[in-house]
Amino acid sequence: AALYYFDFSFEKMFTEAINIDRTAEGMKSGEAIMSPGGLVNNWFDAISLGIALMFGTAGLPHILMRFFTVADAKEARKSVFFATGFIGYFYILTFIIGFAAIVLISKNPDYLTGEGGLLGGNNMAAIHLSHAVGGDIFLGFISAVAFATILAVVSGLTLAGASAVSHDLYASVLKKGQVNEAQ
Repeated sequence: AALYYFDFSFEKMFTEAINIDRTAEGMKSGEAIMSPGGLVNNWFDAISLGIALMFGTAGLPHILMRFFTVADAKEARKSVFFATGFIGYFYILTFIIGFAAIVLISKNPDYLTGEGGLLGGNNMAAIHLSHAVGGDIFLGFISAVAFATILAVVSGLTLAGASAVSHDLYASVLKKGQVNEAQ
């Protein structure tokens, strides 16, 4: 929805983002927003970050489980291909959301504090952007998606932690280390 405001043109979105002066808030402005931030200072950091993004993503539990939920190697490759495609799509979306937020909300007083910062902090940029492009209905939808995602992650981590603790208690305390593979 954000690209609609730029006629689905990345060039127009980038040009408008470059033309916004944000030096008063202590932020990069002009062509500087197109350069890497302070995260990558040399070639070693750039390669390290690239490797972490490639192999770190491949090691995520919801990617690795794709190997164990399919019938054979061919289906596993296909499943991982689709999962990796969705993750790549997410990476591209964060890029679009960031530049669209610069243009659509960084100068809109409805989303700024008196000092010029973003209401609720920088982590609220996507939520504010959803309101800017889709009004209250889209804001509600994106907020519900964020809430459901948080619940899913927390419940998954809680379940995994409880499973590990219960297994360790069962094996160590109740069975005193005398467990077989089936248990």
